[in-house]
Amino acid sequence: MDKWGITEALRRDVKLGGRRKFDAADIVKTVALMLAAGGDCVDDVEVLRADRALQALVDREFPAAETLRQSLDLFHDQQLVEEAQRNAQSKAFVPEESERLRGLHTAIVQTALEAQRRFPVKVATLDIDATIQESHKQAAKPHYKNGLGYQPLVAVWAEQDLVVDDQFRDGNVPAHFDALGVAQRAFAALPPGIEVRRLRADKQMYSVETLMWLLREGIQFAVGIIKRDGFNDACKALPEAQWQFLETRSDSRLDVCEVSYLPERMRHAKGLRYIAVRLTPLQGELLDPDRSVRHLGVVTNREGDVREILEWYWAKAGTVEHVHDVMKNELGAGVLPSGRFGANAAWYRISALTYNLLSILRRAGDEKLHNARPKRLRLHLFALPVVLARHARRLIARASQWLWPAHHVMRLRLAL
Repeated sequence: MDKWGITEALRRDVKLGGRRKFDAADIVKTVALMLAAGGDCVDDVEVLRADRALQALVDREFPAAETLRQSLDLFHDQQLVEEAQRNAQSKAFVPEESERLRGLHTAIVQTALEAQRRFPVKVATLDIDATIQESHKQAAKPHYKNGLGYQPLVAVWAEQDLVVDDQFRDGNVPAHFDALGVAQRAFAALPPGIEVRRLRADKQMYSVETLMWLLREGIQFAVGIIKRDGFNDACKALPEAQWQFLETRSDSRLDVCEVSYLPERMRHAKGLRYIAVRLTPLQGELLDPDRSVRHLGVVTNREGDVREILEWYWAKAGTVEHVHDVMKNELGAGVLPSGRFGANAAWYRISALTYNLLSILRRAGDEKLHNARPKRLRLHLFALPVVLARHARRLIARASQWLWPAHHVMRLRLAL
């Protein structure tokens, strides 16, 4: 974080105020290190504080758990929450981010800049999706799966395996809330040098305003649609000969076809294609009389074979859903530290930052770790026993070669 400009960005853009022993960079780095090491709650920092060798190696003291809690609470702005509540047209709303939360986002942007510098690419495919986080906190609100919790959203840059934007939300906020704003913020976070921009998302991003903006911006996309009666009627009217076999799943046969359909509000849009997927149950009448043929839809402005477009669209399950899984189950995002909205938003954003740091780190190291999840990085990289030695005013960590081959150490050192 020091070498990649993240520490500098945090100290420049996140001011905690007052005379403090630990500034924002110290707080964020401590939480990121704790999450990377396997911690998932604020109190786990005490394990780091008890490790004198680790503190000597990183040449810093770690703040106490209570200091972390108080610092995270500073990212919350109750006035912004109350203002959003007053102006909301329904019970669901997303407060404007506090200045400190916005400053924390610069660290996310900095990781994207660093990744593009090290591993430059010309294409940026953003996969945007929300996830349910169950919570029993008093402030948690009901979500659509009949539980209580939150519904944060992330935008993942597929080619770089990075989170470029995130938005923490209450559980009662629908996934499609402010779809246009979500898309605009995500693409604005991309670094320079991108020549082709793409978007993949479920129907949460399906809105006239969003699709028209994507068309104007020249962004290629594939977005799940909110089905209307007109779409179902158009699917049913298609001749059988036009349907192309796609694949057979455990309980259904999938066929695909481009359908002549365009909503009235988008009748002037050029380049839109609607792709229909027909799901026919296998022996459905014998197993469940209520099962019948269903139709799903995807809208796109990409050219090419509809089957290839669908396969590309469904590939987002291996990116954004993977990020949700890792953040919630391996990087502490599933265990929120506070009843205050802004504190939880900061914690979630630091989890996303940690994901990015590990993504760049494993790509800079041995090829065997390029696809490693955090728990495997801990086994092969972070939890290695070493001997600390001082030589020529330098602190050196010596690892056994049978645990960590010398060429691995040298390769990672040169890469960093």
